[in-house]
Amino acid sequence: LPIAGLKMRHMQGTLAFYFKVGEDLYGVTARHVLFPETEGNDTYRYKTCMFVSCHLPEDEWSSDYTCLATPKKHVVLMGNRAFNDLLASIKYLIGTLNNNVIILEKSVETYTARAAGGNQQAATDLAKFQQNLNETKDTITELKKFFATLKKDWSEVKNRIIGHVVWSPPIA
Repeated sequence: LPIAGLKMRHMQGTLAFYFKVGEDLYGVTARHVLFPETEGNDTYRYKTCMFVSCHLPEDEWSSDYTCLATPKKHVVLMGNRAFNDLLASIKYLIGTLNNNVIILEKSVETYTARAAGGNQQAATDLAKFQQNLNETKDTITELKKFFATLKKDWSEVKNRIIGHVVWSPPIA
C-alpha cells in the first residue's frame, strides 16, 4: 500500500507488511517515509493519556487524569503524488476504453451486416464483439463512478488517514 506521513505527503513509501495483535492492526514501513531528517534519529513512541490516582492526607481519595500524550504522527493512504497518479491512471484507462468502444462499435456494425447476409461465422463473432462492447461500456461506467467517489470522498488528505505511528526505533 502506498503511504505517507500526514505532514510529509511529498515523501512516500509503502506499507511493507501488516499484522494483527488482538483487535489492533499494525503496519511496518521504513522510518524515513514518516519522519523528516530534521526530527533527528531518536526512538519515537506514541504515548496516550494515562489515568493517575493518588492518596491525600486523612485518607481522602482523589483521582484525576494526567495526559502524557505525544502528538500523533498520522499515516495517510497515498501521499499527494500517489493519489494524483491514481486519478490520472483512471482517466487514462477510461480514455483507452473509450477508444476500444469506437473500434468495437465498428466491428459490431461490420459483423451485423455480414450476419444479416447469412454468414454463420459472422453471427458467432458478432455475439462475441457485442458482449465485449457491453462489458467495456460497463467497465467505463464503473470506473467513472469510482473516479467520482475518489474525488468526492478521498481528495481531502484527512479522509485518507489510516492510523498513526506507535513506535519507531532509530535508524541504525
